[in-house]
Amino acid sequence: MGSQLKQVAQLLSVRSALSLNRQVFFCSLGGFDTHSNQIATQQTLFAQLSAALNAFYNATVELNLAQQVTSFTMSDFSRPTNRRRTAHDHAWAACR
Repeated sequence: MGSQLKQVAQLLSVRSALSLNRQVFFCSLGGFDTHSNQIATQQTLFAQLSAALNAFYNATVELNLAQQVTSFTMSDFSRPTNRRRTAHDHAWAACR
């Protein structure tokens, strides 16, 4: 995740030279689909995500872009229930 966000920051740093006004970038971090040892695995993944997002934010501050950049996370693991109240394995996004 850190290297992906570093590349995004590098692209943002040359946006003027490329004559770009608006960009959308997608980065991904896998490994959340666990069925055992979930707490330890997720602690590691969230620590990695936190460090990467912090470094990316600091890069946007250095570039004087922090107020112009929006970052968000999305997951397909919201686990909704169907009419019979049984859990589905995956759903799309956790925004409700």
